[in-house]
Amino acid sequence: MQEVILATGNCQGTLLIKNNDASLEKGNFSKLVIIVHGYLGHKDYLFQKSLAEEMSHSSFRLSVQESSVNTISPETWVDSIDNCVKFFLEKNWRIYCLVGHSIGGSSVLSYLITKNPFICRFAINISGRHNIYDGLYKKLFVDPEQINDLMVKGTSSHNIKVKEQEFKYSITKETVSSWKKADVIFSRSHLLPKTLAVLTCHGTMDEIVPMQDAAEWANKIPNHQLALINNACHNFLNRKNLYHPSPTSVLISTCLAWFHKIENDFDFFWLTYGNFSTTFDQIKIEKSEDDSLMDEINYLLPNCRVLTIPGVKNFRDVGGFPTVDGKIVKRGVLYRSAKIDDASAMGLTKINNLGIRYVIDLRSNLEGGTSESDEEFSNFSKIHLPIFNDDEFTPEVLKHRWGLYATGTPEGFSEAYMLIVKSGIKSFIEVFKYLAGVDESQTKQDIPNPLDPVLFHCTSGKDRTGVLVALILSLLGVDDDLIAMEYNTDEELNKILLQTKNVLTLKEIKSMMTSNKSAMSLFLKKFKLKYYSVEKFLLDFLNLSQVEINNLKDRLTYKPNLIENQTFTAQDTLSCRL
Repeated sequence: MQEVILATGNCQGTLLIKNNDASLEKGNFSKLVIIVHGYLGHKDYLFQKSLAEEMSHSSFRLSVQESSVNTISPETWVDSIDNCVKFFLEKNWRIYCLVGHSIGGSSVLSYLITKNPFICRFAINISGRHNIYDGLYKKLFVDPEQINDLMVKGTSSHNIKVKEQEFKYSITKETVSSWKKADVIFSRSHLLPKTLAVLTCHGTMDEIVPMQDAAEWANKIPNHQLALINNACHNFLNRKNLYHPSPTSVLISTCLAWFHKIENDFDFFWLTYGNFSTTFDQIKIEKSEDDSLMDEINYLLPNCRVLTIPGVKNFRDVGGFPTVDGKIVKRGVLYRSAKIDDASAMGLTKINNLGIRYVIDLRSNLEGGTSESDEEFSNFSKIHLPIFNDDEFTPEVLKHRWGLYATGTPEGFSEAYMLIVKSGIKSFIEVFKYLAGVDESQTKQDIPNPLDPVLFHCTSGKDRTGVLVALILSLLGVDDDLIAMEYNTDEELNKILLQTKNVLTLKEIKSMMTSNKSAMSLFLKKFKLKYYSVEKFLLDFLNLSQVEINNLKDRLTYKPNLIENQTFTAQDTLSCRL
């Protein structure tokens, strides 16, 4: 564990590094938790330092600059958060979670609503105020003389006592205007994407922010959990009762337990990523000039990740996941499944209606894979790109490969997946070249051609297909734990979908799961130890150019539309109250 102090520039605070392969200048996409203090606080105030030390991920405790502290305006905190996020993104850190206390919590949510809600996967709001204008105005403007000063002079003076020390500050019309603007921003919190998980912690004896504010966050944010800490005040200060845990320790344990659950629990994964419904951004499919069908497909795409295709098992869309740079993997473009040989006429119709133009078969010749197009598959082209050639089906080779699976352990499975990478290089070259879609005549184009939807499959749609999809998602910047969880869906899923007609209970979903998540997680670790990253693997072993890799990312991801910010004049704001 290494501690680095940043004392100059737009991003000041303390970086606590818990990854051996990360440094301040080279984050290597290590997960980073940014912690923001409240009004008149600092980076080591209250529980912030203890929370950072207890977390398993690296963290940065942000110090909001002094020029911002005296304004009591979320806008200045948002600017500090924005500068901090940009600073660490430039150094290849993965912004994983934003944590804020009091006005820091409100500002974290304001940042996510107005800047980029896809920049991180998690947010923790501790005692954050929802009703900024009403709450602060009623609290601070109780003296008629202060109201008169604000109206006539444009500013009013106030005092606040913290730990027996008095602070003087001024409130201007512009500050009050920013409060009203914050309220309008927070009224749009229901538009946050479901892929952003938010925890709100609030003390039942908070003397600064009413519990009603916590309830409003809980009622509006789509993916939200509310934790009320009994007998805790606004700052979660330790109580003197030795027979009960302190509010600080309860707060920290609550945050850590929530983190552990959402990172490892399939219930949470399915509720968050099981379908693509979101009011925050409308998913759009790029259309080529001569492809009139895509206009229709834009409305036919189902919301559910897992699709019922009669005669085909394990069929699902692998899009919709957030990436480390705040983008989203396009849906309706990449599909995976088991073999489609037994697809019924209705199943083929459904595949065609998805706009799939190419079906890439990763099976060997001995397994039935073929490069010839059957008449029944005339609406899309079948491409045969076997991972294993016929020479790799000798008894000796099969004994070794299947012996790895027979161990039933993550170690054995992960080694088998590494063999897939080694044997599949020739086929992977073709796949990634197609996904990049760039030839010599197109390398100077600023915008790559749109990608026709493609389906990858092997026999069961698990190992070879799973490894290929994992490499694609990793290249695009999807977190390893999401890749492993996506892989974890068993082929029995399709049977349950058929029985329940797409109405699934969490109990049914959990019954479909196997232990493959740990195997995929271990494989991704081994892959990165050997090749460093998928991008470097493509450059060094598949001979793709950086231009092709960049175009591949552009074709498979998109930057979502953000909520348009509104501006208000001081007079417009004040007229609501005065």
